[in-house]
Amino acid sequence: DCDVPNLNNGTFLHANNLRALYAASGSQYWDGNNAQFAFDYSEGSFATIFAQGLWMGGLDPAANLKLTASSYGAASGEHDYYPGPLDDPGETNNGTCSNYDRAWSVFRYQIEAHQADFADNGVIDNPDPAILGWPGRGNPAFSAIYGFELPNTVQGLAPFWDIDQDGNYEPLDGEYPIEAQHQIIPEQMVWTIFNNRGNFQQDSSSPNLTPTEIHCLAWALDCTDNELLNNSVFTSYRFIHRGIESLDSVGIGLWTDFDLGCFTDDFLGSAPELNTYFSYNADNDDNIPCVGNVPGFGVDPPVQAITFLNQDLAKFIYADNESIGIPGASSPATPAE
Repeated sequence: DCDVPNLNNGTFLHANNLRALYAASGSQYWDGNNAQFAFDYSEGSFATIFAQGLWMGGLDPAANLKLTASSYGAASGEHDYYPGPLDDPGETNNGTCSNYDRAWSVFRYQIEAHQADFADNGVIDNPDPAILGWPGRGNPAFSAIYGFELPNTVQGLAPFWDIDQDGNYEPLDGEYPIEAQHQIIPEQMVWTIFNNRGNFQQDSSSPNLTPTEIHCLAWALDCTDNELLNNSVFTSYRFIHRGIESLDSVGIGLWTDFDLGCFTDDFLGSAPELNTYFSYNADNDDNIPCVGNVPGFGVDPPVQAITFLNQDLAKFIYADNESIGIPGASSPATPAE
């Protein structure tokens, strides 16, 4: 079991106007202090999302509901996910959990320098630790940098440009990290790996879902001539089933706690035809001052949208948190809810 009490180590993705924390604990953006999904204007940081968590569930062969659902997660001391990969039986241990309680990051300038270095004479003369230590399957340089071996699984690990198509990451042979769906090199990429088997599911209080390993790749583009792209973060999840028990009627979703600047006047909406849900301000003036001196956007506040690019938005539902003082309102507290 994973017995590290407060796993929340990660890396900021900050390649354009946005800044977002990605950790290996299945929860995103909030670190328990001031980190949130935020705009970084010259006068300071303005949040649009407080926290986000990955949800997935399904029915076992006996039609029992199994769920893994993270909300504030590790930052609040409640885990449903734990860092690291799973072995073939779908198990893990505390050593693996500690080793993978981190996020790997690489920038475009590092990849381009690596490409130029190899193109010069077919040799990497000045290896960059971020590229040399990228957790691609079969990386021969990885253990010397991090002190532990990567698992050799057929599903692979962090994505990379496989020049010789042998399935192994070989940075000294000119290979480099890549976002596999496009040819363009992002300004920054962040990769984490986590699972739902490290210990008890403290956040959802649900019976453990069949063992699942999740790879998360987040990336951003620096496009000052394209306002949409310059205010976007892309995230790809890869799910690997490591258990014996099958699941039926599986659903996967995102739980999002929007804080659009001042959080006291946020509204929610969805656009199913666009596979999108979003938060917007109640009027055209985001409250300043806000409760707790939270920075508000003032006049002309933005909208924060989340869009699924390769899956349909099948359902959208909201819950009022009872802590905001609405009589009879509450957050989901049981697997069925």
